[in-house]
Amino acid sequence: DFIVIVCGALAEMLERRALKLAIAAGHCQEVAEIIHAFSGCVFGLRCRPGSIQTGEQLIARTPASAKPVTVLSIEVNRTPVTSTATEENQEIGVKLSEKAPVGAPLFRLRPDPAIRPAEDFVI
Repeated sequence: DFIVIVCGALAEMLERRALKLAIAAGHCQEVAEIIHAFSGCVFGLRCRPGSIQTGEQLIARTPASAKPVTVLSIEVNRTPVTSTATEENQEIGVKLSEKAPVGAPLFRLRPDPAIRPAEDFVI
């Protein structure tokens, strides 16, 4: 049980470090920041220019970890949508798969074009 706790803590440290390196290398794009937390994993976001869609996996950076979250639903001006183009400082509502704290930035991991997908490799 102690080993499980230690392994969980090490995994969180590695995830946070990997996100920090991906941001520094330009492989992550900040999508939004959580500005309000409501019940049931519903959040208000202040967006950056770009887009967001349901089913998309993002990374929530917290002070202690970097955890993957999935966008379950989106509301723009109280209207449910499946995807939306976003502008700087636009506020939208989303339901995420996991809780995250107010102030946590959300990132999208951009694929590196130099890395081929694993299915391209033959052993």
